Order: sequence, then C-alpha cells, then structure tokens
Amino acid sequence: MIKNKLFTLLFLGSFCFLHSLFAQNNVLSIYGDITLIDEVDVSKTSHDFEELPKGASSLETIFGKVHRVIKNDKDKAARFSYVLGKGKGLKAADPYVLVVDFPEDASRAFVIHYTGSETRRGIATGQASPDVLFPKYIVNNNESLKYPLSGKTEVWSNLFFMNNKFAKLAIPRGREAIHPTNEVPENGFRVVIARPAKKHQPISKGAAISRIRLFKVNNEAAIKAKLVLPPKELPQRYIFWREEMSDNVLGKGVEASQWYEYKMRLMAFLGINTFSKDLLEFGHNQGWDSNKYGWKWLNANKDPSRWKRILDKAAKHNLTVFPYYEYCGSIGPKSLGVEKRCKTLTGKKTYTHITWSEKGNADITDPDTVADLKKVLELTIVRHKDKVNFLGAWLRPRNSGIPISFSDRCLGLFAKEANNGKATSRDELKTNKALYGKYLKWWYKKRADFVNTIQQWLAKELGKDAYVLFTTDAAESGKGVGNFVTDDPEIWKGKLGKTKVLDVDDVVKNNMHYKALVSPRFNWGGWEWHHSIPHADPWNYKNSKFTGMSYTYHRMYSVLSEEAFKPYKNPMGLAMVRHHSLNENNFDMILGYLCVDVEMAGPYSMMTEAVAVAKGDPRFLGILSGHNYNRGFPYYVRQFNSNFLALPALDSTIIRNAASDKKVYLREIKTAKHGTYYALVNTGFKGVKNVTIKLPAKGTATAIIAGKTLERKDGAIIVSLYPGQLLAIHVK
Repeated sequence: MIKNKLFTLLFLGSFCFLHSLFAQNNVLSIYGDITLIDEVDVSKTSHDFEELPKGASSLETIFGKVHRVIKNDKDKAARFSYVLGKGKGLKAADPYVLVVDFPEDASRAFVIHYTGSETRRGIATGQASPDVLFPKYIVNNNESLKYPLSGKTEVWSNLFFMNNKFAKLAIPRGREAIHPTNEVPENGFRVVIARPAKKHQPISKGAAISRIRLFKVNNEAAIKAKLVLPPKELPQRYIFWREEMSDNVLGKGVEASQWYEYKMRLMAFLGINTFSKDLLEFGHNQGWDSNKYGWKWLNANKDPSRWKRILDKAAKHNLTVFPYYEYCGSIGPKSLGVEKRCKTLTGKKTYTHITWSEKGNADITDPDTVADLKKVLELTIVRHKDKVNFLGAWLRPRNSGIPISFSDRCLGLFAKEANNGKATSRDELKTNKALYGKYLKWWYKKRADFVNTIQQWLAKELGKDAYVLFTTDAAESGKGVGNFVTDDPEIWKGKLGKTKVLDVDDVVKNNMHYKALVSPRFNWGGWEWHHSIPHADPWNYKNSKFTGMSYTYHRMYSVLSEEAFKPYKNPMGLAMVRHHSLNENNFDMILGYLCVDVEMAGPYSMMTEAVAVAKGDPRFLGILSGHNYNRGFPYYVRQFNSNFLALPALDSTIIRNAASDKKVYLREIKTAKHGTYYALVNTGFKGVKNVTIKLPAKGTATAIIAGKTLERKDGAIIVSLYPGQLLAIHVK
C-alpha cells in the first residue's frame, strides 16, 4: 500500500525546485491509497512478452538499472509488449493506475499504449520533436526546443477505468466490420511500448523503460483534484476537451453512457469541471434524438437516447456541459446541408478533393441556415436545459462545412448590402482584387452576425447567459507557420529533407503564428481551400460579450508572443483551443490504425498552457484530442488546472519587474468586492528557488489551492517554482 501524503505549500521548499524530485512514490501519492496488482521485470520475457519485429528490443543498463529499449536504428516502427493483470481479479469499471518508469537520459520519443481502456499517449523528452516529422495526411507543427533532462528515472502514469471488453492488441478502424472486441478483464490487458520509424524522430534515442506496474485505487473519492472556485458572482474559467478518434469501442461491449462516465470520473481526478462531446461529426448525428423534425431532416442515430443518458451522468457529477458541433447544415435525405447552397468561385462542384467532407455545406447568410442550426441546438441543449448547466455551444465547421459562398443569392445580397446595389459576377470577383477583398470583408462580417444571432437565440431559450465559441481552424493539428521551429538549428541539419527551419526567436519577434492564423489557407490544384476553410477574423468579435473566436495553439512557439493574443481578446474573454496532431496511421500499422497525442515529459507537459496564462491569460481552455484523452504526468496537470480555475475571469494586467527572476510573470486581477487575485507563472525551463515577488496589493496573501498564508517580508513574498508552474494567489 502507498498512503496518500498531502503536499503542503507546494511552492515552498526545495522539492518544488527540481522536477525530478517528484518521481517515484511522490508522484504516486496523488492516487491515494493504492494496492500493487502486478509488476513487470523488463529484463525477463514473462507476462506473455511479445515484440515486433522479432528481436526489436534489447536490454541496456541506464542509471544503474536494466532497461528494455528499442533503439532508433531502423526506418520501420517497432514495439514490445506485456500482459498485466492476468488472473489478478481485474474488474470492469474499477479504477486502476498504470505506471511506467522511463529514463530521462537523452532525447527520446515513444508511445505507451494499453488495451484495458483503449488508451495511448506519446512521450517526448529533451529535444525530440513530439509529433512525427513526415505525417501522411496533414501538416504537423513540429518543434524542437532545449527542454532540460532530469538525468534520473521518471514516472509516467495513467488513472483509467477498465472496459468490460476491448481489442486484443491493435485497435482497428471500423472495428465492428473487421475485428471483434473480445478481450475481457479476467485475462488481463496488454501494455505496448512502441517507437516510430527513425525518419520521424531522427535525434531520438528510441524507447526505453525500466518497469511497468499496475495498481488498484482503493478510495476513488479521495483522489479528486481540489477545486476552489471564485465566488459565484465573479466570472469563471473553463477547461474542456473533445476527442476525435476514441469511440470505436462503442457498440461492441462498452455501453456509451458508461464510457462517458469514465471520462467524467477522470475529469474529477484531473481537475476539470466542464464536459464536452461532439454531437455532430462532419455533420452526422452522434447519438441524440432528432425525431421531432422527421427522418428526412437529419439522419437518425442508431442510439438516439445516448445524449440523454450522458447528460444524466453529467448531472450526477455536477458538471457544466459545453457540447461541440461540426455543423455543415443538416445531413439527411432531404436536408438543408445536402442541398449545398454554397457555391465555389471557380464553378467547381466541390471546394476540395476530400469527398467525405463535401457531403454538405451551410450558407451563413441564409435565414434557412439559422433556422436549421436552431433545430439542432433546440434538441440537444434547450430540450435538456433543466437537466444540467449548459455553458453554451462550441461550433467548429470542418472542411467546406461553412465555406465562403459565391452563389447567385449571395452575390445579390452583397450587391444590396455592401456594393451600393451594383450587381457583380464570379468572373468579376476573380479578376478585380479590390472588389474581391470587399466581398470577403462583407462575408466575414456576415459570419460574425450569424454566430451572434445564434448566441442571442440560445441565451433567450436558456433564460441565462450562454456562450458560443467559434473555432474556424478545421485542421486536426491546427494552423501553424508550416515549417520546423527550433532553438538549435545545428542539431537538425540534414535531418529534415526540404522542410524549412525557423528560429523560434524569429517566429516570436515577427508574430508569425498570429499572421498564419489570420491568413488564407494555402491552395493548390485549382481547388478552393482558402474558401473551404475561411481564416480567423477575431476583429469581427472584438466587442462581443458572449461570442468569440478561438485562438489556435499547439507547440510552444504558438504561445510565446504577447501580441498574438491581443486581437483575440474581447469582453467574453480569451478562448484558446489546443490542436493535437493525430499522428494518424504513421506507425506502419503495428498498433492498428494508430492515432496518438504526444506530450513533453514531466512539468513540460503543461509548459505551453502555463506560458499562455503568463502571456495571454485565457478564460476558456479547450483541447482537441486525437484519441481517448488522458495525461501521462497528471501531477502537473492537476496543479495547473486547480490554480487556473481558482482565478476569476476578469481583465488582468502584467505587473512588470515584480519578480526577482525575469522568467517569472505576475498578473494582477482586481475585483470590486473580493480583493485582488494574482497569477504567478514560471515561464522558464528551469525551476527557480526563493524568488522574491512584490505584490502591489496590501493585505493577507493566500495560496488559494494550498489554503496557506504566504508570509511577507517588506511587502514581498518568497516562493520556489518548478518549470511551468502556475500559482494562484488571493489578497484580501
């Protein structure tokens, strides 16, 4: 047994200074009272050991311990795996913790995949680029920075809830047709360590682990993250996620509402209290009752009561709900979307060659589109308004879902509203740049009006404030600078093919990420990608109190410029959405149709979010996850989430030179009746010890989550912070 030991004053003491000191049992203390169920000695081939290809792994001594490694010496993906929990009495729905020890001795990039809850997560250490360099389907936002290595054994861990049935090893796409889900807890589950082909990670030393352990959580109620929210009369902050490719398990063994309740239980552990789920995926019904308006309006889902059952679970867990919609007009036999009223500028039938995303589109200038989307929101939100607290709606049209339309109707409307009644044609727009620019300005303003119209209707129907978040970025990986970003070009020479290398300082100095977000999409082949996925236009939401456009972030370079955030801030607050690359199908099928998110190890797993708070101070933090969402370094995730949610969502000011270390940022949030709040962030890659912070507000200063008074000396407090630590402080 390992008993839970509460951390006190996490910002004080030397153990906050070096992140490596959180390893081993200190990290495991967040799981409370746990019992060891099974353990793998990696030097042996017990536990149904297997590897692919044969001989892929070898034994190596690192830090005086035997490790099983897959060297990065082949241009083919490789794996090894063990079965844990066989004959150990594992039970479906029970909480377990999977723990993998790995060395932080060198730059490494590899994946941990386990079948018990069909979860996988990638790890990157040092200068390894988190995502694969040459993805098959999308452009990854690859980055390599000099993240320090602890030089010690570190711990990766996942809290998970055992499925009642799951795949044997590889998780196929389209499982019901190809591969039965027939494994059960009694037979244990397989844990796989894999690395991609060398071309994808040329400086990585490959995969290496020294131990795998499985624990049972004995008191789940005791491991919920501590949340201390601001007073209810102050605006709150929100964290939420949506998963892209995780629901293959549904329909074969795992009941949907149970599957989503597992996620809610994980949310309580990670410190997240806003639940999101896709209700339209590329326009298709994802499990709600559309029968009211008939089968011709929108295709029915085979499980129409799923959403209602999920909301029952959300109410039980007291969660705020923020549903997600990939709206492209209703998709049904005689629906608005399939009419495809939006027309291209060139006269092509479709905007892109991606046929499965061209099945429907919605014209935001058309009153019928407003009526159509209202039906969707009525049946998924308004109908259930007395069941849970809805935050509002999250809209994210995918490729060609809400494109710029050049239909005859739109051209006529433009002439009437913005061109002094003068008619125009598609041919004229193709040749007259000034007129084309005028048309685009009109259309983007119409899109903002459409979002505001939907928000106002939803708020009226709910009888309370409601937010509509609009994510215009349709790409899984999110828009970026389109090249490789690094702070060490020398180490990557000759390893990136024709990919251009950018210095991270130049990217930030020239505000290149923001410019990319608000620039037209790259077009090719005579298609209309720039019209299919209209770029961000945050200026059209500048004065909106309840609608906003999300700021795309992913790698560190996307959050390093203070200037990049400013156009996205409005009275609603800054909304940021993290786009994870799927790394889709880039492991040579050794794990089936693999999709995996990759995170930097240890405290650097939350470094991007911490820097975002320092530089931009978001109110909404959304996450677009490629697969079943979980986190490999939950200690740091919980600490960040709890401190983030403890701060009221009011305007803040950076207090320059408040800290004795220039890497430490201080943001001040003043309230009329509830004192002053501070967000303290270490943006540096190294821990800092005994930093002096001058707090402008006088009075008793309290570390909110620890609930401890911070002693002042000459008006200043002295703290120690690990890399990327966010500390919420309140001064009465």
